[in-house]
Amino acid sequence: MTQLIFFDLDGTIFKTTNIYRDIARFLGPDAAEQDQELMHAYFNGEISYIEWVHRAAVMYKAAGLKKSDFYRFVDSAEYYHGVKELFSTLHNADFVTGIVSGSFDALAKRAQRELKINHRFASLELFWDGEYLDHWNISPTGFEAKVDFMRIIAREYNIPLSDCVFVGDGFNDVHIAQAVGTSIGFNPNPALEKVATYSIHQPSGKEDLSAILQYLSL
Repeated sequence: MTQLIFFDLDGTIFKTTNIYRDIARFLGPDAAEQDQELMHAYFNGEISYIEWVHRAAVMYKAAGLKKSDFYRFVDSAEYYHGVKELFSTLHNADFVTGIVSGSFDALAKRAQRELKINHRFASLELFWDGEYLDHWNISPTGFEAKVDFMRIIAREYNIPLSDCVFVGDGFNDVHIAQAVGTSIGFNPNPALEKVATYSIHQPSGKEDLSAILQYLSL
């Protein structure tokens, strides 16, 4: 029987926990401060999720983010130990795999290509004019909307959400963790741990994502 499992990206598949923050800091103290201000504005209800991501992209463009620098972050992001073995095992066991993340589409696309992931949804896709940022596409794949994107794929495979699995680490994964039948927190934020079916805690530097296999029906 086909099973559906979706993953968060930053902090779950990749070691980097927030590539947006990493790039903002690289662009300098003004960009790093704007990054924090946008986050606070969202959580204070002053802007929508799409507006948050849009303003972040505007900030990257104004700060002169170069394509070569951006892809240096994307290409150098490290997988957690056990990631490649995990996805090979899942696909051999007839799992349909997916990413639903508030991260950059370029990072999600890299993971999809290298790990043979079936579906991907990520928030920010960047378009370049030579070396410089020109335009962008935004998908609202954060917080509550993660559930919507997973529901679309589950419906196509005729799998109820109650039979689906989600693996994540952040407080923005709470809604999707509550919506699926099985949720696994990987070194989870306290808010996620409160609602996750299972939680895995591993020491820094010794993380192994394949530990989730103990909670799956293979």
